[in-house]
Formats: sequence, structure tokens, C-alpha cells
Amino acid sequence: MAQTFEDFELIAVDDGSSDRSWEILQEVSDKRVRTFGFPQNRGIAVVRSYGVEQADCEYLAFLDADDIAAPARLQIQVSCLDSRADLGAVASRAWILDSDGMRKQPFEHLQPDEVSATLLFRNCIVLSSVMIRRQEWQPQRADFQVAADYELWARLTPQLRFGLLKRALVTYRDHSSGNSKRRSGRMIEAIGKIHQEQLERLGLHPNLDLHGMLSAWPADVSFEKLGEAELWLRNIIRANRIYDPPSLRRVIELLWFRICLDSWLLGPRAFHIYRRSALARLTPVRMVRFLRRFGKRALTGR
Repeated sequence: MAQTFEDFELIAVDDGSSDRSWEILQEVSDKRVRTFGFPQNRGIAVVRSYGVEQADCEYLAFLDADDIAAPARLQIQVSCLDSRADLGAVASRAWILDSDGMRKQPFEHLQPDEVSATLLFRNCIVLSSVMIRRQEWQPQRADFQVAADYELWARLTPQLRFGLLKRALVTYRDHSSGNSKRRSGRMIEAIGKIHQEQLERLGLHPNLDLHGMLSAWPADVSFEKLGEAELWLRNIIRANRIYDPPSLRRVIELLWFRICLDSWLLGPRAFHIYRRSALARLTPVRMVRFLRRFGKRALTGR
């Protein structure tokens, strides 16, 4: 309610809460606030889609109950979409609040086509930072629940182009009672299904276990597993008929660099595997990072 952009309606949906949320909502007298409540919990995807159905607006912005929007959030994002007809949605960087305090989410310098390509591997969009054109919205799928936002972005792109703002416009709470933490097993299963649908759209028979490792690469991998990862990434590039080819290649080149860098138990040999790879783009900055990780042995291979 502290937004500098004042021409909005706030649709608050109480999803069968067991605290005083509903009573507190009724105490809000601002006419821009419209409240809806379910007597029993219906789940994130169902309730968010219900809230959208009640909205009468050009743009949709989301904010989960435990997150906070900066006062300029709506004004900045409305201005962005008003001036960028090529974008269907805009998201921002976020502050992350957990038990250790507040930290700023690392900013990813991703162009819209690179956002689409990144979603092939992981969700790079903070839901509570999203503003999307109403005409671009599609209902979320209830069978995905804990990862319904990721499934929707992956389904809409690359036709839907996301802009990412460097400024942190929301504070995201990361805590043990959060939905993704409480249902971690279901989250892993849902992400696997999202990966599968995207890869099958490319005409690939998914290697889901390997693909799921790419964005959280373990340090204790074998040379064979590293080789499998390189081959799989090259297969994705060859199969691509959907994503902007240069953007997909840039995303995969960066991912491959991070994978080799994170294979630190393999020692300097991981660097030499990277250097000889067709996926490698050995910039001075990347060379320095390899030297910091493996020391001068990276130059000798010993």
C-alpha cells in the first residue's frame, strides 16, 4: 500500500489460513483492496489463477504473502513495460532474507532471449518480482503446485520475452516453513517434469538425472560424468529449433564453464578438459577464476 504508483487494485486471496489473516484483511479500508477467501487450502496454482480471474487490469504483478515490495516497484515496472513493447513481462533482482540476515541476489546479466534459454535448465525468475501483460498470462497448472511459476515461464517462453532489472525491487523470504522447503521432494519431482517437457519439445529423449545436475553440479564427479555433461550440452545445441541460437549457446557456454570450475576434486585436469572443449570460451576473467581454484597447476596439468 506504500507504492509510489497509486493507480492499482490489490487482490488478496486467503487460502484457508489458520491465523488471523482474514480478519486483518477486513480491517483494511482502502477501496483499492479486494479480498477473497477459501475456507480450505486449495494450493498455490489454483489460488493464484483465481486471483488473476478477478483482476481487471492491463498488467499483473505478484507478491506472495511473506514477501515485500519496494515502494517504487510498480512505478518502475509499469514504466518499463510501457516503453518496451517487445517485452511481455519484467522481473527484478531481489533481496533475500533468511536466518542469516539480508543479502542481495547476485545479478545475472541476461538479455530476454538468454532468460528463455536459461529456463531450459533452471528457474531464474523470482515470482514476487514479476509483472506481466494480462494478455500474456495463462492459467497455472495445478499438477505442478510447488513449481507452478517455473512451469508457466518455461511454457510461455521463448514467445514471451522477459526483461530483467538490475535494481532489487522485492524482498524474498527464504525460510524453513516456505512451500518449496516443506515439499522439497515434490519440488524435485516437479522440476524434473518441467525439464522433460522442455527437452521433449526440442525433440530430445531426456536424460533427466544428468540434466537436473547441471545447475547444481557436485564437486565429486568422475571424468566420465563430466564428459557426459559436455556431450549432452552439445546435443541440446544441435537439437535447438526453438531458442535464439546465439543466446542458447552463450547460456550453455557459461553453464559449461561453471560445471568445469565446480569439478574441483578432479583438480587441474578439469581445466584442461574445459580448454579443449568445443563449448569453451576462455576469457581472461575465466582464466583467473580457474587459477584461483586450481592454482598454477592449471597451467601445467600436474
